[in-house]
This record gives sequence, structure tokens and C-alpha cells, in this order.
Amino acid sequence: MVKNSENNNTTAQVRDVWFINFPFDEPGKSHPGSVLGFENDKIKVCSGTSQSWHEGDDSFVKVEGGGTSGLRKATYFQTSEIYHVPLESLKFKTGTLNENVWDSITERVGRGDL
Repeated sequence: MVKNSENNNTTAQVRDVWFINFPFDEPGKSHPGSVLGFENDKIKVCSGTSQSWHEGDDSFVKVEGGGTSGLRKATYFQTSEIYHVPLESLKFKTGTLNENVWDSITERVGRGDL
């Protein structure tokens, strides 16, 4: 399934990496997240951070900077909490997660939550 974003005239798909305005962000701030799926009018995403103290934490999956993700530096995607955000929260797409990373994230999130 895909969703069109009127903000940036592009399409959101599963495995995409976007900068997203999360509900907990300060207004005007955004950070990386990956699209996990779609539910009604919301997009299911996991949040990413560059905070290296998440290294080795089983509830985070590390994605190296560069490559298909389009991220400039290593990013840790949280798998213990899933967010449901409106389409308007997606600001700009950086890339797409490769299959290996995607599989690691979905294994940890659990297929039942997607």
C-alpha cells in the first residue's frame, strides 16, 4: 500500500526512511523514522535516533549512514514502540531500508504489530 503526501508531492511506502514530525517533537523539529505500514488514515512508523548509547540495545536496530537509507550518519531505529502519525507528519524522504535491515526491524517489532 502507498500513501501520497501533499506536503512534498511524493509517495510513502513500507521500508521508506523519512524525516518525520513525531508527536513528542518540538514544533518545527523532525527526525528520522521508517514506514512500517498503514492503518486507516495513519502511518505506522518506528523512530530513529543518532544517539550512540543505543548501541547493543536489543530494542534498537542500527542502520549505518549512507547506502539506500540516505542517512548521513548511523541511526538507531527503535523497535519497542510504534507510532501512528498522520501523513502530514512526513517531511522529506531520504531513502529506503535494505532488506536485511528491514527484516531485523520487523523481527523485533513482531509481524502482529505491522
